[in-house]
Amino acid sequence: MEKCYYCPTLSLGGGKGEVTAQKFFKNNYKPSIPLNIMNINNLQYDDWQKDMINDNSQYIMLCKGRQIGGTSTFAEKAVKWMKEKKSKILVGSITEEQAKLVIVMVKNILFEKDKKIIATGKNKPTLDKVILKNGAEIRSRPVGTMGDGFRGFTADVNWFNEASKWPEIAFVSIMPTLMTTGGDIWMDSTPFGKFVGSTSKKTFFYK
Repeated sequence: MEKCYYCPTLSLGGGKGEVTAQKFFKNNYKPSIPLNIMNINNLQYDDWQKDMINDNSQYIMLCKGRQIGGTSTFAEKAVKWMKEKKSKILVGSITEEQAKLVIVMVKNILFEKDKKIIATGKNKPTLDKVILKNGAEIRSRPVGTMGDGFRGFTADVNWFNEASKWPEIAFVSIMPTLMTTGGDIWMDSTPFGKFVGSTSKKTFFYK
């Protein structure tokens, strides 16, 4: 089963509807809190976000506008899958900073709600992974140009973050991580053009 969500506008929960990010953060957050590491637990999810968090479809794609809370929604979903299904989740992001941000979001949720289930010692959280005491884990890697950072891993879930900017060969490199598990694919992105550069070849995300 597959599911596609299309959410083009800013959606920040709590019935706020379409508002500007600048106005929302001015009214709800202290200026000293960097937006890229804010505590996302202060947000209330909209209905579409709740549906996506609980969606059991094997293939899920979120085609979205900017700053709608897409990454934080998938972070919440990742925590749910790790706790309930003991899932091993492999996240690919277009840059190293974005890869780290995903882990920060997951850690924020866990530290706020379920700190005791986080593994410690040699398995304590790092900049690129979080492991739980039940064996579940989430790892995040920058995709690069070839997807080499994913070779050698096995996953129950592949999460393609900001997938519209990925080179097609990276998708091909990452798919074998699901071969033995028959796992899920989650994909989110703001559209970034229909074609590869100035060519007539359609991007993998568009296809």
